[in-house]
Amino acid sequence: MEDFDFKDPLNSIKRVFKKELMDEIDLLKKDSPKVAADAEACLSEITCIFCLDTGRFIRDRESDFAWLDFRGEFDLMTCSLCTRKQPTWIKCLHDKNHHENGRRVFHESQRNGNTIAVELARIYNNEYKNRCPVITNDIKIEGPQIHINNN
Repeated sequence: MEDFDFKDPLNSIKRVFKKELMDEIDLLKKDSPKVAADAEACLSEITCIFCLDTGRFIRDRESDFAWLDFRGEFDLMTCSLCTRKQPTWIKCLHDKNHHENGRRVFHESQRNGNTIAVELARIYNNEYKNRCPVITNDIKIEGPQIHINNN
């Protein structure tokens, strides 16, 4: 890989993953332009595209017999790209369907450009689309409403 810097592997992983995600968003522009536009808009709000700022990811439990303790087949782990440390265990999970603060936490096998792009679009629509009023001189814009101050 010509883009990979072995002196800074975490930033290299982020850069490679962001390129793959942007390629997927470009493909989505043909079939789902609104999803692609929303995903692209959300990218400027997200610090870590690996975990989508949840600080978490899901992986299979490491021991073949770990499920025998009835605590689940998966581990919830900290994101190594956010913390810049080895991932640490948080808790066991029974399935891969997990959310933190309304955002989906991905199993390492589910993390691909398309699923991330769709989740970015969902996050954008739920969290960022109409969030902050913009004030310009005497005009205040809040989502679809415009208020003009006549003072």
